[in-house]
Amino acid sequence: MEIDHDKVGMLLQKLPTDIVFIFKAVHHIGVHNYRAKGTSRSRLLTFTKYACEGLAQGMSPLYVWWLKFVVWMRLFVFEKSFWVFDKVFGFKNFSAEFAL
Repeated sequence: MEIDHDKVGMLLQKLPTDIVFIFKAVHHIGVHNYRAKGTSRSRLLTFTKYACEGLAQGMSPLYVWWLKFVVWMRLFVFEKSFWVFDKVFGFKNFSAEFAL
């Protein structure tokens, strides 16, 4: 599969600058994580942890703990037994449920 760099450039020009900044920051974090011999899984789990804390900002610490617990349990079931995850949550509904 060949990538048309002109189309990618045009897409990046149409995106808001904040989104492009996030893409660049995530790329830099990934490069540093790779150089530090980190795994992609640990990096994504760290992103998940701070995303939960950001989502629950201003809420009680118990809610922050509950949100992290629910996300980590779903991730555990997803990784260890996908068929259970698919039956209980439905694969396509997982990302739509967390959309705000």
